[in-house]
Amino acid sequence: MENILDLTKQYLKYKLLAAVLNFLSPVIIVLLAILIIIAPLSLLFMGNDSGASYSVKYDGTEGSYTSDMQGWTSFLASKKQMFQKKIKERGAQRPQTKNMDGQPINSYTDIQEHYFTNEGQSTYVTDNSKEILSMMMVYFEQEYSDGNAIFRYLNDLFNASHHATYEESSLYGCPQGCQERTYHCSDPLDGIYSNCFSIPEEQSSRQKKHELYEQYNGCPDHYEERTFYCHDGNGIDKASDYRKKIYAENHGKGGCALKHGIRYDTHSQCNNYSEITYMQFTQKRLSWMPKGTVIYKWDMLRQCWALSLNGNTHRIYPNTSPGREYLTKGKNGPSLHLQYDRRLDRYEYHNSYYQCKEYTCPGHTESVPGSCLGEHVEKICYGHVDLEANICVDTFPQIYNDDIRGNLTGNAAPGESLGLFLVTAYCPCPKCCGKYANGITASGTVATEGRTIAVDPQKIPYGTRLVMNGHVYVAEDCGSGVYGNHIDLFMNSHENALKWGSQLLEVFYEAEESSGTENENPGSELEENSGFTFTGWDEEARDWVDCLYDMDWEELYGIRISQSGASPITDSDIGHILESMPDGTDEMRKKIVETAVSMAGKIPYSWGGSARGPGASGIPLAGLDCSHFVDWVYWTAIGNNLGNGNTETLWGVSKDIAQRDLKPGDLGFRYIPSGYGGTGGTDGHTNHVGIFVGRDNARNEIWVHENGTADNVSVGIYNGFSYYRQVLNDT
Repeated sequence: MENILDLTKQYLKYKLLAAVLNFLSPVIIVLLAILIIIAPLSLLFMGNDSGASYSVKYDGTEGSYTSDMQGWTSFLASKKQMFQKKIKERGAQRPQTKNMDGQPINSYTDIQEHYFTNEGQSTYVTDNSKEILSMMMVYFEQEYSDGNAIFRYLNDLFNASHHATYEESSLYGCPQGCQERTYHCSDPLDGIYSNCFSIPEEQSSRQKKHELYEQYNGCPDHYEERTFYCHDGNGIDKASDYRKKIYAENHGKGGCALKHGIRYDTHSQCNNYSEITYMQFTQKRLSWMPKGTVIYKWDMLRQCWALSLNGNTHRIYPNTSPGREYLTKGKNGPSLHLQYDRRLDRYEYHNSYYQCKEYTCPGHTESVPGSCLGEHVEKICYGHVDLEANICVDTFPQIYNDDIRGNLTGNAAPGESLGLFLVTAYCPCPKCCGKYANGITASGTVATEGRTIAVDPQKIPYGTRLVMNGHVYVAEDCGSGVYGNHIDLFMNSHENALKWGSQLLEVFYEAEESSGTENENPGSELEENSGFTFTGWDEEARDWVDCLYDMDWEELYGIRISQSGASPITDSDIGHILESMPDGTDEMRKKIVETAVSMAGKIPYSWGGSARGPGASGIPLAGLDCSHFVDWVYWTAIGNNLGNGNTETLWGVSKDIAQRDLKPGDLGFRYIPSGYGGTGGTDGHTNHVGIFVGRDNARNEIWVHENGTADNVSVGIYNGFSYYRQVLNDT
């Protein structure tokens, strides 16, 4: 132990060592660097009682935490959960704003969390645990024997560095309408939307009915001109005879029968087309099957596709295979060639179809009966309001100013007077403590007569040792009526508390010579061996914090802490990804990938979480799911939110591409959505979507996606997609 402490002393006196090392050989310098840097830094994080366990209760946060890095990190994580819970509790209150009809609004439609820096700039920073822990280790100067003192420090600094203000959004109407009301064509239009928000389509329909009423003086039966396209009549039971006639006359004549995006098995039906290659189905490889292309032939006797090899026969039956629809159609046809995918150890059958690019129908008009008689219904909205939570999580350098303990007691001279205080008394009975009448203080300690006092923690931090009438007390509790220069003395009985009454006393910080064996702000080891003594957040103390903050905590302690609570990707990694893109990659695609990968580890996964808009303000506190992450990326990068829906919505705004044709920014899907004939979204088939980044040197596919398993945005090799789609049309 003494040798390690000697090394610590040498490390902290780095300037003197640097001068000496100039005269040593390079080999000795390397060896000394290992001993002097790695050993003492590891010691710096080792407490004298690292295995001690403490029961802690702060602001409703309860738990047993060990006095080590894992325990401290868990404590701050629980504090963050409580902070987020308070935001949600504020959002559960009833809004003050009334709707356009003057009626109260029962609840907020949404809680919009906006994170800002102290300068008012939007930021993705939602966690400052590493800053708090770095400051704690410097403040306590390596002496971690008093675990409760450490947790008090962490608690106070977390509270002081997290701020939230709330305001209600402007009243707004929902685009689809949330309520219905009836009207007649004869009703006047003046002022009908003065107490509500109108829905444009509904308003247009009502206005048209009223105009017809006035035009026909009572609105008798009449005919209205409507525009339609001939393919609209295909399969529509209620299509007019005129539509059916137009469709029948043009069907198959190269005109109105063709529609953009329709799929054909042959290209003879369309002059302007593109060929799309896709994976028809896959087949698992058995141990006896070769790692290469296999050829199946149709077995007339068993009515199935069969592969014979080395005396073994493997069959694919149309009624059980994933490719059964194709196999059923293709029986008695040519041989079936299945290509082997070595990376996934499976066989794949690729097929193609032709997609028409023509828009050939100019549109037609028809006259249909119309009427505005009777009662009609329109959708309206009386208005909604959101709660906007403006949140600031202080980081360097502002967080130094938040540390009242370090800036107050750390800089105060021993024995210095705090001035005159009103000193009252209380006991652990319900009359004095209400629902907190359990003998446990706000800082988690057991209230003890002769030691415990309640203070205003914004003025005097928990753990501060004060002297009144020559006796030393410790600030461990608070009270609803204890503010400013007011101290409440703990007594064991209500009778003694009444006898004390109220007194005006001068209060002092504890002098060094009266501290006894307890050491609230120790530093014995570092002080003895390095000459460093914490006296406040001066330049030297901040340099120590920077040193600790920059270390690899995952390697040292197996914990990963980031400003967003996950694992972000570095700027250099982002630059490498962009530089590795194929030559000629469209700038829009680069922007999409850059936006996506920069969010690695910064957006928590939240089932159903949807983007509220582009940029940082569009990300809800709870996070996003996989499809809405894709929406947000496109929205932020190129101004297109892709419908801001689910995987089925994304499928609908994209088109099929072959896996080999993937480009940065394209999409991958686990399943075909159920709305397009697949299983995605049905029981046992949760769909997933991600954004293609590129391929590494081994040709592995790199994807960025909101990963439910990792509970955040992940970037890396991923083999979970089987269908590939393109949103951007390359020129």
